[in-house]
Amino acid sequence: MDHPECVLRMVQVGKTNTEVTRVIKKCAEEFGCNPVQGVLSHRVKKHVIDSNQSILNAETVDEKVEEFEFAMNEVYSIDVLVFDR
Repeated sequence: MDHPECVLRMVQVGKTNTEVTRVIKKCAEEFGCNPVQGVLSHRVKKHVIDSNQSILNAETVDEKVEEFEFAMNEVYSIDVLVFDR
């Protein structure tokens, strides 16, 4: 991985939210950081800023979301937060 923008490149038709979570983890590790737990990125629709389709910043035993595949013309608000080890 050459740059954190790879997370944005993963949000495309045919990819899944769990793949994006794995890329966030790999990018954070490259910079010597850890993803912050409890942070979610959501699908956005007109007048709705959160939805059931979410991307986890860091997956834990207690916190998981249902896997889904990205579809054409969907919009997501991507939040990536990391902390120094």
